[in-house]
Amino acid sequence: MSAALPLDDVDALRRIRTRRVERAMHLFAGACAAVDTANAVVAQRLEQVEAIRRALHRLRDAIGSALATELPRWASLIFARQQRLADQLERAEDKLLTARHKLDEARHAWQRARVDLARAQRRDQAAADLARRARRQLAVELERRLELDAETVYGVARSAR
Repeated sequence: MSAALPLDDVDALRRIRTRRVERAMHLFAGACAAVDTANAVVAQRLEQVEAIRRALHRLRDAIGSALATELPRWASLIFARQQRLADQLERAEDKLLTARHKLDEARHAWQRARVDLARAQRRDQAAADLARRARRQLAVELERRLELDAETVYGVARSAR
């Protein structure tokens, strides 16, 4: 096999494959960080949605109990507060959906990076195996040449006697 590829070419291939593994590892690490960040954003957005829902629920409970006597007097303010909370909830839910979509995209990118890293590692291993075989074959060829040279020298020395 090394007859087709000189050792220098095999070593060059190995260096290229190793660099590709390093780049794939870097991209994989970035994809992992992106997933972690997206998870944190989703958790934060979920907390915001839940906090607004609790505030809206407390206001609705208060309207039915503590604020019932004050409702005619403060109805416009209470209604405005309820509308503001409903608008905040809608915006927070939209942001949550966007964050979840970005998390899905980050997970897909992570999956692609993981596959690319595995492929790069397999190719690097194949290049390493090729380099080992080429070095072994070169050593065998060198040993054969040395044996032939030794036999030639031994044959010349024998015929000189």
